[in-house]
Amino acid sequence: MASRAITHHSTPRARKTTCHSYKELLVERRRQKRESEGRGKRTKNVLHLSETVLNGLEVLWRQNILCDVIIICKNRTFDAHRLLLVTCSDYFYDIFVDQLHDRREVDISHLDIADNIFQNILVCMYTEKVRVSEDSVEETLHAAARLGFYLIQEACEEYLVENTNLKNCLKMLDRAFRFNLSKLTEKALALVAKYFKVVSKRSRFQELPFEQLSSLLQVWVVTLVTPSILAHLNQRLT
Repeated sequence: MASRAITHHSTPRARKTTCHSYKELLVERRRQKRESEGRGKRTKNVLHLSETVLNGLEVLWRQNILCDVIIICKNRTFDAHRLLLVTCSDYFYDIFVDQLHDRREVDISHLDIADNIFQNILVCMYTEKVRVSEDSVEETLHAAARLGFYLIQEACEEYLVENTNLKNCLKMLDRAFRFNLSKLTEKALALVAKYFKVVSKRSRFQELPFEQLSSLLQVWVVTLVTPSILAHLNQRLT
């Protein structure tokens, strides 16, 4: 799609600054909402309103109605609604709110996100559903981190936790450390500790980075690590 230069003659808007990230403000709003529930009977929740709004946005999006921004990712373009991008993503919040970006196109190619992964994330914004597989989960986690889309990170972590087992627990432990996934770390470490005699004989265990071995000691020395496990780990670390 060809772009054209637009000359603006209006007075530039003042730069708006925020003292908190969008995620912090959203978490605070959810807390306030929970605290206000049950305090009075003057209001009633309108059932399915948020679902209706999101479904309506999806219908508009799929028909390219009221889309007001074009996202460029690698060699592909994606039409979208700024409002939804800002709602879901800290990155787009910074672009459109803090930086007051008002151009029609936004190029995110520098974020090193594959176009098919961004498409999956964009679909999730409109549908609440994200496709996750063994082949795509790391790229999706990377993209979610770059975009500040934390709900997708949680969905990916849930997928990984559900698929963590004795066979892949060391691989999952590595993923947990690389992407800072606390629940996955807990699940993987529990399996490593429970089946330590089996896991410690694997070549992947012998190649664990010092950071992971050290954290394994710190986390499990008091709870699940037996004296024999502690001695083995100390031998690896010295």
